[in-house]
Amino acid sequence: MNSKLTQLLDKMEYAIFDLDGTLLDSMPIWVNLGETVLKSLDIIPDEETNRRFKTMTLTQSSHYIKEHFPLKISAEELLKIFTDTVKKGYEEEAPLKPYAMDFLKLLKSKNIKMCVATASERHLTEAALKRTGVLPYLDFVITCSDIGKTKETPDIYLEAMRKLGGTLQNTVVFEDAYFSIISATNGGFPVVAIYDECAKNEKENIQKSADGYIESFHELLHMI
Repeated sequence: MNSKLTQLLDKMEYAIFDLDGTLLDSMPIWVNLGETVLKSLDIIPDEETNRRFKTMTLTQSSHYIKEHFPLKISAEELLKIFTDTVKKGYEEEAPLKPYAMDFLKLLKSKNIKMCVATASERHLTEAALKRTGVLPYLDFVITCSDIGKTKETPDIYLEAMRKLGGTLQNTVVFEDAYFSIISATNGGFPVVAIYDECAKNEKENIQKSADGYIESFHELLHMI
C-alpha cells in the first residue's frame, strides 16, 4: 500500500475533481472527433488529417475539412456537425471511469465536500454529470469559462478551493492530464493522478509530478 497516498487521503476534507479523463471517460470523444465526423460524411481520413485534427479547434477543423474535401456543405454547417457530435457524446454516451461512483459515494459518507473543475463547457459538463448520477454528490461545478483562465494556471483550483472552504493542506486535486497536474502542484495542491489511455505517453512524467498515482479509483476504496 502506498503510505504517502494513504497519509494524503487521511488529511483530505475537500476534493476537486477534473471531469474529462478523470471522472468521465470522455477523452475518446475528442481524440476521435475529426475521424467520426468525416466518416459520417462518407470520407475516410488519412493519418495526416487525423494528426491535424488533434491540434485544431472545432472551428479550425470545420474550415480544414471545407478546404480539403469536396463537400457541398458550408464550414458553418460542418461546425454544427462537430458540436452536435460532441454534445451527443456527453449527453448520451461517455461513461464514468471505473469505480468513480463508488469513490464519490465513499467520500460523501465521510462528509468530504466535492466539486468538479473542468475546461469543458458547463452545459456539456452538467449534462454528463446528470446522466451518470454524479451531480448530487457535488457541491458545485466550476469551469475555465467561469473564471476566464485555462488550466495552464492554478486559478481554477484556487477558486474551487475557496468556494469549498478548504485550504492547501486539506484539499486534494484529482487529475489525469500532465499539464493540469503541473498547474495544480504549482498552486501548492496535493495531487492524485489517475491513469487515462489518452495520457499514456506522459505516464512517467505524471507519476513523477503527482503526489499519488492510481490506475483506477478502485485502489482508493480501502484507503479512507
